[in-house]
Amino acid sequence: GNTSTALNGFEYYQGLAKYPIQLIATNTFYCSDTLVQTFEILNKPIAFFSFLDSSGCLPYQVDFTNSSVGGSKYVWYFGDGNQSTDENPSHVYTTPGIYHVTLFLQPGNVCNDSFTHPRPIKIDEKVGLTFTHELIEDKKPYREVIFKTSAFNNYNYVWEFGDGTKGFGESTFHRYAEKDSGCFNVVMFVNTSNNCDTSFIDSICLPSYWEGLYVPNAFTPDYGSEEVRVFKPAGVELISYHIKIYNKWGELVWESNGLQNGSPAEGWNGVDLNGVPCMAGTYIWDIEAAFSSGKTWDGMEQKKDNFYRRGSLNLIR
Repeated sequence: GNTSTALNGFEYYQGLAKYPIQLIATNTFYCSDTLVQTFEILNKPIAFFSFLDSSGCLPYQVDFTNSSVGGSKYVWYFGDGNQSTDENPSHVYTTPGIYHVTLFLQPGNVCNDSFTHPRPIKIDEKVGLTFTHELIEDKKPYREVIFKTSAFNNYNYVWEFGDGTKGFGESTFHRYAEKDSGCFNVVMFVNTSNNCDTSFIDSICLPSYWEGLYVPNAFTPDYGSEEVRVFKPAGVELISYHIKIYNKWGELVWESNGLQNGSPAEGWNGVDLNGVPCMAGTYIWDIEAAFSSGKTWDGMEQKKDNFYRRGSLNLIR
């Protein structure tokens, strides 16, 4: 609606629209010519975006949310040499570093805006920690283990020992149950301050262990196989053992404390301390024993949870 007679006009437009500008040139002879061109006033766009986590571990994907106003063309610069023209891109960082992300915005080919997020994206590598384990072998059964990490840092360590229990700390001690044997998968979880959590798994194998002492109730020194010709208790993992045999008058006729590889080393052949064969009949045995685990032998089980360390045996001729 405004006009000017200046050689080069100037006008300030206040609304967004397409304005047809008409220039009429007239010479002194009143000859004229008219030229019409359209000039469009566009709204300046506002570039803005957001993302959630600003730190992570390789490889790390960041999802960007575009909340710009008035944009139709987008160019993203992720700071690591890569870019995208998507409206809401996702980008995977594959190299550790600190990155500043910029969005360049255009509604067309004229007006533009850009926004560099003030919060940088920090990408770290995961820690490559492992652990070692040492089986303590100073006392049977071998069920005590020390676990140590390969490096000591101010991280939070959580251990899962494969038997349903957990431990904590850079190094930790664990005692498996006596009944446990075989191999267990041990997992070390590492929680770091930069959220580069990691884990490491390894297996530990525990040797089998069984302890016990069984006392027979009869033997035949004059006939039968070699095994039944002597009275010999059967035991494993014994570290101390003392057996005494008495006749019905309470006289000691034989005793032994010999062990071989954790088992009783000798048996009674039915001959007394003077070398005289004992007559057939009932005799009394008395045993005290302990195992390599440090436990004392409870005795033979007569009934459920009823044990005895003295009993009778029959010498059959």
